[in-house]
Amino acid sequence: MSLLLPASSACQVEIFMKNTVESSLGFLARFTDADALQINLAESAMGMALQLDGERSNHAFRFYRQAQVLSTAASVVGTAELRVPVDIKRVGQEFLTLGIRPTEGLTAGAVMAHYGPPQEVMVPTPQAGAGTGVSMTYVYRIDKRKLSFSFGPAPHELLLLITVDR
Repeated sequence: MSLLLPASSACQVEIFMKNTVESSLGFLARFTDADALQINLAESAMGMALQLDGERSNHAFRFYRQAQVLSTAASVVGTAELRVPVDIKRVGQEFLTLGIRPTEGLTAGAVMAHYGPPQEVMVPTPQAGAGTGVSMTYVYRIDKRKLSFSFGPAPHELLLLITVDR
């Protein structure tokens, strides 16, 4: 048995999915054209404070983790980690990882409705995906950054993780 929606209903679903992603992940646009992902940009864009993780930081990188949520702007973000190079010559090699709250219900379909077809699709090997819950990753190159959206298994394909890289 298949369910056919009228064309207007399908269009409404697509508009809803675009609006859901835009309202939930609109802050990502502030990262895509940034020359560097500095801590103050990450904090203001996500509405959360980050603090230095001294145990993980080393001579090459400083690691910052979510300390507290300052506003509801990033309510979809459950965890955040920012890796910043110590060497000023390596500016632009920052790496931001965002764990998305599964209760938000953002799906692969919603991300595609907003960003279009992915430029690359990555599927982890069973060994690489073991224990992560990630079954596929959509990659988009937008302006100066690469956005990777990692999803859980079908049938729900919920968004689990976003990475922002160069």
